[in-house]
Amino acid sequence: MNKEDLLDRIEQGRQELLNVLNRVPADQMEVPALANGWTMKDFISHLGFWEKRAHEMYHYFANGIVPDPRPGTLSLDEMNAWAFSTNHNLSLETARSNEQDAYQALIKLVRSVSDEALFHPQYFPQTEGRAFAKWIEDNTYGHFEEHLPELRAWLNLPGWIQYFSGEQKV
Repeated sequence: MNKEDLLDRIEQGRQELLNVLNRVPADQMEVPALANGWTMKDFISHLGFWEKRAHEMYHYFANGIVPDPRPGTLSLDEMNAWAFSTNHNLSLETARSNEQDAYQALIKLVRSVSDEALFHPQYFPQTEGRAFAKWIEDNTYGHFEEHLPELRAWLNLPGWIQYFSGEQKV
């Protein structure tokens, strides 16, 4: 993979996400709808938190600027809960704006840093042999793909069938 491939994948994933989010009626954006009781506004804030986090982690790795919360202090679930509590009371407009800003900052970062910083697994010792591009994937198109099935199911979009596996709806 190279930088253009990464940017293409991010953009394709983003477009797929927006195609789904744009189908959410405005009056449903702040109604608890997702399995964890989140609203679509909360979900947008969640994405923005992780996009911003990836951007901050690059600067942490490159310059020792420590993001909040500090790396290693919270589990993934605790970080999601922290992000939820930090952002839940934002207006929908602010949540959307914050997410858009975080996304654009991450895209700008990808465009501006060297290929070596993105793709060399040992470039940042803190990543323990994991290329930073993988962090970006995990917080953009990979993250979008993780949540799209639930969003599609909630919207009952064609092509998605809900069924039970034991007691779990899938």
